[in-house]
Amino acid sequence: MLELAKAYDICHVDKPKLTIVFLHGIAADSSSFDGLIKYLSKNNYYKDVRLVAFDWLGSGKSYTSDELNYDFKEQLGALHQSVAKLNAEKIVIVAHSMGTMLATRFADQYPELVQGLILISAPVYLEEDIKNPMFKKAMDGFREVV
Repeated sequence: MLELAKAYDICHVDKPKLTIVFLHGIAADSSSFDGLIKYLSKNNYYKDVRLVAFDWLGSGKSYTSDELNYDFKEQLGALHQSVAKLNAEKIVIVAHSMGTMLATRFADQYPELVQGLILISAPVYLEEDIKNPMFKKAMDGFREVV
């Protein structure tokens, strides 16, 4: 099973009280959170919080291959493998755009791991969007139909 590359894994204590996982959007990588992570890591209030940012498969520092589609299922599997290796009891996920779609599905599948979600610019689709054939074509291969 593939894993996501960690762009950041910052913690100033041996046993953090909380682990925050940052998940970027589709046309980006974990550098989307550079400023926020640097700010939080210097803020004394977060000294006992672990900050982790992953790159989705095919993005940033993560595995890339022309032979893989990096579909919803592969990304979720890689996220699960990567989160499991953190050995955190619970995590809070901060996700942006496409990352929010994967984060909400992950939280639904693994409620025992996710303490909370912070969703930034989550895509919201109306029923007429979903019925549009061009929309469906654009989303096929990435998003499972629920």
